[in-house]
Amino acid sequence: MIKASIETSSNEKTFIRQALFENGIRLDGRGIDDYREIIIELERGEATSTSKVNLGCTTVISVVTGEIVTPYPDRPVEGMLQFSAHISTHTEIAGLTQWELTRMLERSIKDSEAMDTESLCIVGGERVWQINVAVTVVDGTGGNIIDACMLSVISALKAFRKPDVSVVPVALMEDETATKTNKGFNLDTVTGTAKANVSVMVHHSNNREPLPLALHHTPITVTLGIMKGQVAGDSAEGTESTKISKTILLTDPSKEEEHALDGRIIFSVNAHNELCAVSKPAGRGLTTSIIVQAAQIASSRAMMLHERLNTAILALEETVKAERERQLTIMQKYNMHLQQQNGTTSNQTSNSNNASTAKEEKKAKNDKSALGIDRNDPILQWSTLHKAAGLSE
Repeated sequence: MIKASIETSSNEKTFIRQALFENGIRLDGRGIDDYREIIIELERGEATSTSKVNLGCTTVISVVTGEIVTPYPDRPVEGMLQFSAHISTHTEIAGLTQWELTRMLERSIKDSEAMDTESLCIVGGERVWQINVAVTVVDGTGGNIIDACMLSVISALKAFRKPDVSVVPVALMEDETATKTNKGFNLDTVTGTAKANVSVMVHHSNNREPLPLALHHTPITVTLGIMKGQVAGDSAEGTESTKISKTILLTDPSKEEEHALDGRIIFSVNAHNELCAVSKPAGRGLTTSIIVQAAQIASSRAMMLHERLNTAILALEETVKAERERQLTIMQKYNMHLQQQNGTTSNQTSNSNNASTAKEEKKAKNDKSALGIDRNDPILQWSTLHKAAGLSE
């Protein structure tokens, strides 16, 4: 009952299909091959990155974090890449589940070996980086959720920087320092290993430049909607018109259009124009020529998305650079202020010492007579002088 209440009605589906087959017009005014505007917003923190993607009314946020963990026994020198998806109840009722979304991300990124997991190893068999990717579908009313999620995840992975680490002997560390955890990354932290006699020190980005993830390629998905129908063909005058079968490949389908589709085909294409994965969840069959045509459309779309992604990454780097320069300027001003304060304090101390010395010299000068005789000299006391003269006090 709930699912039926949010689905597109039969009349709406018929209207959408007729508008496309007869006039080539979509509900939002786009053509069959037109795409909606994409907005990518990136942020970077200490061992974390965030990507927000808006595709029409669809909004997806991906957060990438890193932590140091113990590797799997059967893969002692490989790091880990974990995905988790969170979608709203409204979106799940409409047909997309968390498992399907997570599986699509794993097929496109993990199964295609987009990331070099061996580069995440710190100490073989003891400590590796685990990269956690959390995807949240904030608003799925715009449709085409998979493409928005994939673009958000890839942009967050490219924006992520893992802190630099150092492996040092435990003997060089204090016992209390070697037991610190690696959470927070606000200061240099140390994590002791279980068996090896070494510790892993995680450096803050203020002390050492963090490192990007080793990505072999960056796959991005392109979803095409499939509509099959019949249109009127050319006919001679006075004869009945014939019906011709027609297949429409709909780019960037909206939510209403998704309910009217006969199927979908999803391509995963990287920046080198290489096909990483293909998925066709249910729906009607396609001929070889239609699949080739769909692959060409997906390739062209993927190249455009990669350009938008690179532009967003460059904008993020400029923002990070400007923020670092601002922090450096503040630190320089603060150091100059401390130096000025130290200089003022030194001058005040010097002036105070000079004043004390001058006061003592003046007092000593007053204690002497005009002939240079010290009045405080014991030999000049009254009793001594009068005893020498034979006088009594």
